[in-house]
Parts: sequence; structure tokens; C-alpha cells
Amino acid sequence: MHTPAQAIQRLGASDHGQRARNSKRTILADPIRRRPGSAPRPSKIGYLAESGAFAGPQPTMGTHPYRAILMYHSLDDSGSVISLRPETFRLQMRILFDRGIPAVTPQRLLAGDGLEPGHPAVSLTFDDGFANFYTQAFPALADYNSRATVFLTAGCCGGVSEWGGQPPSFQSREILCWSRVQELHRLGIQFGAHTMTHPPLTAIPLERARAEILESKKRIEDRIGEEVTTFAYPYGVESRALREIVAESFDLACSTRMGYLTDASQRESLERIDVYYLRNPEWFRRLFRRSGSAYLLGRRALRRCRHAVLGPY
Repeated sequence: MHTPAQAIQRLGASDHGQRARNSKRTILADPIRRRPGSAPRPSKIGYLAESGAFAGPQPTMGTHPYRAILMYHSLDDSGSVISLRPETFRLQMRILFDRGIPAVTPQRLLAGDGLEPGHPAVSLTFDDGFANFYTQAFPALADYNSRATVFLTAGCCGGVSEWGGQPPSFQSREILCWSRVQELHRLGIQFGAHTMTHPPLTAIPLERARAEILESKKRIEDRIGEEVTTFAYPYGVESRALREIVAESFDLACSTRMGYLTDASQRESLERIDVYYLRNPEWFRRLFRRSGSAYLLGRRALRRCRHAVLGPY
């Protein structure tokens, strides 16, 4: 494992040399930039609150899946349902790189710009904006030349996660501060909105939900100096009215419904695949194989039953 400073020094030699040894690899045309300096001491965060509901358009796993949006939250050693060990994430990035599977923005994934038809591609999305994205995710992304989108809970930046659905022992976890958001944005990380305070949007008045959505967009835009075009629904809960609000202000939005992207996918409620179910490297390697699709179909059915009994949050 390399520090960000070492990763910068390796960019010209290591990545170029590895691509030269295997000309069949597909590398994205707009790589993230390297962060100078050494990484701060990492923090271990996470909480035991599984996100995701199945309101809205019904998902499909797809018979020939070649495009997928992967959903991450926290990179830490807690073992929670929204946590992934940092070394597992780094291994996943290596698997994608070694197999020539580019990690691009959701917009590019949908449009197919510069992507080989019939060849797998992914988008990497991180919900909430936990501080360990800076210390754990970004160095691995830089080493393997991958893009990512972070959905920020804008009202909590520089503070801690205080929204509901978190067991007491996992509350108050550090969220990215604005200076690091700005730094990551300059280095090529895309930022999307995830409301101001992470409420379940269907459980609050519609006008308050509208304010949560639009204010988070404006807050992030004011900080990074660029239009925010992506959104993710907290807990994955949504409704037709909410999707209409989102469609008016964003290019696309991500749900937590399990599924690959297909021709039937709707831009205001795109399917994603929770990497909690891909912690085993073998299943991650099978992501774009029929066996992997069948496995995720089964996990989706079990998850749906769980949410029907316990609710999404």
C-alpha cells in the first residue's frame, strides 16, 4: 500500500508501464488527479444502519448486465452493514484495473461516452460523505486511476453524523470538512447532493423535503464553484413527488434499489449495487458474470423481505 505522496511519484511510471504491458486494458480518458502530500491519520468509522427501500420504479437485474453503479458508505474495520474494510476496497480497485473495467461518473456511464460497447464499466458512489473517504478511498482511487462520486450530507460537513437510524454506539461519526471537499473536487472527485440533514424524505412534509434537497445542492455549489448535477435519496426512500422535484434540478439521481443499469432504468431513480454483498472478492470478480447476477438477484429478494418486515431505516 502506498501513501498519496508515493502514489503521485508512481503515476507516470507505474500506471503507464502496467498499461503498456497489457494494451487490451480500457483506461478512462479523464483520470482523477493525484493529491500532493502525505495522508492524514485514518479514522475508523461506520454505523449499523442498512440503507435502502424499494419504493418507486421496480428494479431489474438485467439479463446481460454490463453497467453498474456501486454503492459504498464508509471504509473502516467496524464490520457494519454499510462498512467495507479499506484493504478490501483497494483489492476491488485492483480487480477493476486488472480487468480493464473503467470507473467513471454516472453521467458518463449512462451516456456511454468513450466506453467500449458490450464491455463492463462501473460508477463508484459514496453516500453521506464520511471523512474516511479522504484518508482511505482517495489514495486507492488515485493508485488505480478511478473516478468516484460522493453524495454529501451538506448540512453536516465539518461535523458529525447525527441523523436517525444509527445505533447509539455508532453515532456522531466524522463527515468531510469543506476544505477537503474543495481539495478533492480540484483533484477530480465529483460531488452530489444527499440533503442537508439526511432525513427520510417521505416522512417529512413535501415542502420541507424540497428545501432539504435544493438547499443541499446550493450549499455544495457555493463551496465548490460548480453545478451539482447528481443526487442520492437518504435511506433510499422516495416517492413520485420527490422524483419530480429531483428531476427538475438534477441530471440524475441514485436509489438504493438493487440492480444493474438497463434500458428501463430511470434517470431520477437509478439502480445501484450495494458492495456489502460483494465483500468476498470472488463475488466481486463475478459482478459481470451470470453467476454474479444470479447471486445478487437472490440477495435482493432477501433484502426486500427484510425491509418489508423491518422497514428501510
